[in-house]
Amino acid sequence: MLSILILEDNLEQQRKIREIVNNRILINVTPRQYDAEIALATGDPNAVIAYLQAHQDKIYLAFLDIDLKTTLDGIDVAEQIKNLSIFNQIAFITADAEALKLTIQRRIAPLDYITKNNGIEGLTTRLQETIDTAYRGYINSLGDTSQQFLNYERVRGVIERLPLEQVLFLQTNSHKANWLSITSNDQIIECTGKLKDFAQKYPELVYISRDTLVNLSQVKSYNAKAGVVTLTSGQEFKVSFRRRSVFKKLLN
Repeated sequence: MLSILILEDNLEQQRKIREIVNNRILINVTPRQYDAEIALATGDPNAVIAYLQAHQDKIYLAFLDIDLKTTLDGIDVAEQIKNLSIFNQIAFITADAEALKLTIQRRIAPLDYITKNNGIEGLTTRLQETIDTAYRGYINSLGDTSQQFLNYERVRGVIERLPLEQVLFLQTNSHKANWLSITSNDQIIECTGKLKDFAQKYPELVYISRDTLVNLSQVKSYNAKAGVVTLTSGQEFKVSFRRRSVFKKLLN
């Protein structure tokens, strides 16, 4: 499902945008309603970021006001959304035409830039066109495995991503509680988190011991008799005795 976010601190304008978006989901250029919903409508940028952190694997279309008169603005939120996935789309809705320069400087590349002084008909048309375009992109992304990313935080609240197919294994950090390392084809990343959360979120990552997850797609061979798994990188790991039976079944 395409998740739509609305960040607008003017409650009346927020209501209008919600109404237009909901109507377009129901009645559009296709024979059926879009597989989409408004996941969050708020005037608080921190609420949007908190929602993103709790739902990192969704695909988003975000309508963002730029000038919110808060510490964070719509461009800050847009950067967070773009960092989650290349398939997320941004549209800015603002009365400040000069703010367009800031989006260019910070390389946000929005799907659309909608000014509030176009009147209700102009706003409706632009919102509908943006939703249609974003939904086509969403449908196309469903058949593209490159959308599978592993999301992590090296700094709490700053979400980064790595193509899941590049991940070799994850291990707990024995020196720092609730920290772990992600080893990929070309780097080692230290980040916050727990192995169990990654294992639940990404079925491709499976336990071979209490402190190690390996990516099944990176397994080169498994010696069931010795209980040794070899990754495509050449690294070898001992699979704990009690996990060997399950691990062997997952490889078949």
